[in-house]
Amino acid sequence: MGINIKYYIISIAAIFISLGIGIFIGFNMNGQELYLEQQQILVDSLENRFSEFKKEKETLEQKIQSLSTEKEKQNTFIENVFYEVIHNKLSELGIAVIETTDHYFYDDIDETLRLSGADVPLHVKYTDKIYTVTEEQLKEINDLIGTDLKKNDDFINLINNEVTNFFIYKDMTDILKFLIDNKYILYSFNYNKIDQLNIDNIIIAGGSTKNQENKTEQLDINLVKNLQDKGLNVVGVERLDVELSYIPELKKLDIPTVDNINTKIGKISLVYVLRGAEGHYGEKSSAESLAPFIVTDPS
Repeated sequence: MGINIKYYIISIAAIFISLGIGIFIGFNMNGQELYLEQQQILVDSLENRFSEFKKEKETLEQKIQSLSTEKEKQNTFIENVFYEVIHNKLSELGIAVIETTDHYFYDDIDETLRLSGADVPLHVKYTDKIYTVTEEQLKEINDLIGTDLKKNDDFINLINNEVTNFFIYKDMTDILKFLIDNKYILYSFNYNKIDQLNIDNIIIAGGSTKNQENKTEQLDINLVKNLQDKGLNVVGVERLDVELSYIPELKKLDIPTVDNINTKIGKISLVYVLRGAEGHYGEKSSAESLAPFIVTDPS
């Protein structure tokens, strides 16, 4: 009797266990199917989104190609009309160029000015040597040229003063000769025509590298102020690819600026600024417009 009851209990337990296992397996099978269905929905959604991205990519590529083609046309047009736009616009003007850095190429400014009819009698370039003068070298310089320079800033101020005075007095002093001979500054100038030197405008071409970020006030600002104090007209320019722009600081000095001088549009802007256009032109955030508004017929 006890055995039979025990048997029934075990049998009932086995039935319930089997039923539980069956329910568990059935639930898992249904859950697996539901999981697979969700996965398929996700895959389909991703495939649809991928197709949309592909279409968007193709559309963007077409736009880029269209813009590239349009830019090529515009560049070709600017190249073709460049000479006609600047031809003889600066005739009979004497313009000097001063580069306050030797990290960037600005020699092509002279070519643009000459194409526009200007005379470019003088091109000055400051070299990096002016920033690395030691105390011992300063002492040697003081002994050689009879000055009393105590720090590097004093030396740079001396150079700025000598360069500025040369524009005014046309005097090649012993100090200026020393600076040129020792390549603190580079001069492109015909010494035989010093009496004929006539400067109407001065272009300051600058911009800096990141390891010279504190040099603006020390050199460029001081130089521009010197030139302005002597009543000389100054224009500030730089290339698009300079690491650190000086234009925001030069704007504070109330001089016109061009920040894309390495482009044809920048060169055209420079010519019209030298003709009297005021403002700040170029492609950087500091610019007020791309180029001066050109009126070919004032009437």
